[in-house]
Amino acid sequence: GNAYDTIKSEKNPRCSDVKGAIVIINLTGASISFILLLVSIFLMRRKKGRFSFLTQIIIFIFSSEILNTISKLLQLLKYAFEDTRDNNDKNEVETKRGIICQTQIVTSIISDFGSLLGTLLLSYRCYEVMKGKKRIFDQKKSKIIVIFLIILISVILSIVFLFIDREITKDSITYKYDLRDRCSYWCWLDHTTSIICYCFFFVALLFNVIYAIKTNCYLRNSYKQILEQSLVFAENTENNDNIQISKYSNYSALASDDKKRLKEIRIMQIKCFIYPLITIIIWFFLTLYRFIDDIGMKNIDKKSDRDEGTEYEK
Repeated sequence: GNAYDTIKSEKNPRCSDVKGAIVIINLTGASISFILLLVSIFLMRRKKGRFSFLTQIIIFIFSSEILNTISKLLQLLKYAFEDTRDNNDKNEVETKRGIICQTQIVTSIISDFGSLLGTLLLSYRCYEVMKGKKRIFDQKKSKIIVIFLIILISVILSIVFLFIDREITKDSITYKYDLRDRCSYWCWLDHTTSIICYCFFFVALLFNVIYAIKTNCYLRNSYKQILEQSLVFAENTENNDNIQISKYSNYSALASDDKKRLKEIRIMQIKCFIYPLITIIIWFFLTLYRFIDDIGMKNIDKKSDRDEGTEYEK
């Protein structure tokens, strides 16, 4: 078959004009992301010395994202098998293209949960280190267990959502797995199951927000506290009751040890806040978009199916 596949998209008005662009974006985007993520992991592992747990978590998150790119690139395998999209079999009838589609769904969900839960672990670890109390993940055994649990939870949830999806669409002819990529270049859950799945994503995202805020507040307060304790106050600069920092008392007046501590806090603030922040922003808008799209397009697709005979479950 042809990897630049826009067949069947013309039967659905909302995807006929965008399918070609989506094909190009996914072929190039997934390939470039795959290469960049592999290079990043290679560079991190190339560094000498013992890996910190934070670095291990980041490598795990990157590995999850690699799985996501693989799920997109699996699309290319479909064209090696017979095109069964025009068959009138129900969705419960397994086809080779349908199996690849379900594999894409499972790997995508594993990747998404792995990235979100990995980012949550990163935020929690940063907060745990900052508080300086008894740390759960200092022991090697605890680190292995938590990574294993994230993988296990992600795999179990992916299978559960696929099972729900199969039950909902088993009698469908127009929304079977062979046709799931009609408006995109990969397969995903049906609208109802997708909404449920993104509710789980939203809960994980909410916990990410909580720990990102807590970590940033703690680091900011620690920075302020060290700075205030280290500065040497001279005379008041204004005729008021508030003690002001003299213009002669600034960062350059600090001792070298204090400067080093402040610099370490700033670096930790960047490591423990920027990546979770970027992840939170991306996932917030992605989740919002998916909720709106699934809720709105579910009714539109059903209406199109009744009125125009376009593809959707009956």
